[in-house]
Amino acid sequence: MKKIGLVLGLVIPIMIALPVDAKNARRISVKTASSIPTSAHSLSGRATKRSHIKLVVGKHVLGKTNANSLGKFKIKLKHRLSLNKKYYLIASKKGYKQSKVLISLYKA
Repeated sequence: MKKIGLVLGLVIPIMIALPVDAKNARRISVKTASSIPTSAHSLSGRATKRSHIKLVVGKHVLGKTNANSLGKFKIKLKHRLSLNKKYYLIASKKGYKQSKVLISLYKA
């Protein structure tokens, strides 16, 4: 009888912890330079390996790419960035929670 109580005491907490959503358990990371000039022609940084990266202003996607096997990425920009707008890097990967990072700019 004591063995059954011991087994149930060890198994029940594990069974309760298993249904936790995988998206909440793993978080994706994305990093870039602390500050970027408005005259930049490209944006590079590091993220979780093989993740999808998008540069977004509002609902408009300005560029997108994938991080390589080392986690490095580079987005080529067609237009100059504006100080009046807020730019975000959004990183996503299947099974991970999406990450959003604000890009800080300075006038070159």
